[in-house]
Amino acid sequence: MIRFLKKMSVFLIAYLVVAVVFFLLVPAQYPTSYDAAIRDKIDRLEKIGSPKIILVGNSNLTFGIVSEEIEKAIGMPVVNLGFNKGFGNIFNENMAKRNICEGDLVIICHNNFNDEGKMFYRDEFWFTMENHFDLWDIPGIYGILENAYNLPWYMLKATMHYISGRQNDIYRYYRDDLNEYGDFKPEVHASVDPNMYNNPNKVKMPSISETCVKRINALNRYCKERGATLLIAGFPIADEEDRPADEAYEKFQAELERRMECPVISTYTDYIFPVEYFHELALHLTDKGALLRTGQLIKDLTAWRKNEETVRKVN
Repeated sequence: MIRFLKKMSVFLIAYLVVAVVFFLLVPAQYPTSYDAAIRDKIDRLEKIGSPKIILVGNSNLTFGIVSEEIEKAIGMPVVNLGFNKGFGNIFNENMAKRNICEGDLVIICHNNFNDEGKMFYRDEFWFTMENHFDLWDIPGIYGILENAYNLPWYMLKATMHYISGRQNDIYRYYRDDLNEYGDFKPEVHASVDPNMYNNPNKVKMPSISETCVKRINALNRYCKERGATLLIAGFPIADEEDRPADEAYEKFQAELERRMECPVISTYTDYIFPVEYFHELALHLTDKGALLRTGQLIKDLTAWRKNEETVRKVN
């Protein structure tokens, strides 16, 4: 047993040394990929003033929101932190915590609340983090360790790219496809083919886990301590023929409202849109679909703010 522990210690030290040398010698190799846009999103989050609106969720936001319309209607600057769903809800929430200030509205648009605080896919982790050490606090030490086994594959591929001078070839979409808000640029969004819609897994009913509830309630307290407000809003639902019934979404929403300490400002059935407004996946909207979803979110926010003003006057 002692011999095994010694060998394991030597291996881990060697692994750490190789990783340190790699990150010191090989520069970031995927600066133009879609996930590299996280740097622009974080930069906007940290630079725009408060009060501001921070949109938190996965690619249903990147492909499904027109932030400029929200900014005009609500009168607050917006940053769209919508990111790759493979990084998990907790990663997306941690992004927002980089700069939550007094008066901010932090709006969660998760399409599911059943996570256990884990990342679902890990293949893209290092291709996004690379040697951007200032971003490593987002996944935290546990996220780094969870993805340690994937690091050799990234180091190998990045080194080959560095030697060959090849450009990144991970995604169909790129960092430059997003605008200053973090949305897909109008021209890119308008170019997608709605006939590409393909959802082999069908629209699934969202569910709720205790782990997720506790974490979001903790985030709610974190926001309150900073004078900010946490809200939960709807996500786009494709009106497929065999999707869950409206009653199922109403039941889900009632449970969510009961268990969450922050307001749920949306009626989820208001976010059920015809399939023609989706492309590729059940969460990705076309440009017309994004405008519809944005309009609904503006209605929800406006109604919530009006109600808050009424409550304040009464009190």
